[in-house]
Amino acid sequence: MSIVLTDEQVEFQKTVRSFLQSKVTEEDVRRLAADERGLDAELWQAFTELEFHTLAVPEENGGAGGSWVELGLLLEEMGAVLVSSPFFASTVLAAQALAELDPDAQRRAWIEQLRSGELTATLALPGRHGSYEPEVLSVRAVEAGAGWTLEGIQRQVIDGSTAGLILLAARTEEGYGLFAVERSEPELGAASVATLDPTRKMASVELSGVAAIPLTLEAGQWPGSDRVLDLARIGLAAEQLGGARSCLEQAVAYAKDRFQHGQAIGSFQAIKHRCADIFLAIEAARSNVYHALSLAAEPGSSLDAAASVAKAATSEAFTQAATGSVQIHGGIGFSWEHPAHLYLKRAKSSEILLGTAADHRERLASCLAMH
Repeated sequence: MSIVLTDEQVEFQKTVRSFLQSKVTEEDVRRLAADERGLDAELWQAFTELEFHTLAVPEENGGAGGSWVELGLLLEEMGAVLVSSPFFASTVLAAQALAELDPDAQRRAWIEQLRSGELTATLALPGRHGSYEPEVLSVRAVEAGAGWTLEGIQRQVIDGSTAGLILLAARTEEGYGLFAVERSEPELGAASVATLDPTRKMASVELSGVAAIPLTLEAGQWPGSDRVLDLARIGLAAEQLGGARSCLEQAVAYAKDRFQHGQAIGSFQAIKHRCADIFLAIEAARSNVYHALSLAAEPGSSLDAAASVAKAATSEAFTQAATGSVQIHGGIGFSWEHPAHLYLKRAKSSEILLGTAADHRERLASCLAMH
């Protein structure tokens, strides 16, 4: 399968890059990092007008009808400038989960609200580092008359303190189910949680007799869960790719401008080799990410191996690039005043989210054994 971008896709990426570079500054990133909501209303409205919120959701499900290649390119550029917003939670997690279910009237209404920007949503992921492990579910669903209520605590929910709609799995007497809880429910409690990366908000959600809408009730995992999580991993990998690229660009620019002993430090062999190693890691990761995106754009395609390879490669490349950028910048790179540490925090948190590189190598081995 081709991983070469078309002329239209290249132009789309250039346009998005120019747009985000003009709209998202370091000052904006720091301001939103300190804000509990982490949402720039003006930027969110711009995303709405450009129909970014449901970009990869099919039109028949109420979405914008784009492909995962375009969404991946958008996420790459968002990662490059460290966009702080509920976009990943709403668009990559919740919207894709809803799109994988039968498009009934209620689900189409939610997708339309996501598309219009009036609703933000998230998908809570039980398990280690945001994986899906139903055997560790801490939320219990109880059938109450004609409806359902939820009891328990769900930790580490991305943008859970501000989401208007929370999708989460819960244990039932028969197995497991996927449920939806709307923010208007008074028994829903959500508290922000301080994390390493302040640009991606996390919350602990407490449910005490909260009325919930059942989306699917199964004896095992809810239908589409594997694909939704693999799409999320691919989306996160695209975001990491953009962050890694930005780290290298900043490091190279500094190495050209910083002089020692009458010459730019970029002429020193140690700096050259460090930048070259980072570049190779990024380009290898890019090939894996673009391959995964091309597969994601094909309905029904198998994503498990490609998603794990892309996530493992970009996790290591981003951390390598962020660490290298801090070191190349020297003393200023270690200071809070420099953006390098913001990228390092995002790199380390994203490295863990949805599975570490080691997790995905183990998963890849299992995938290859089954095939």
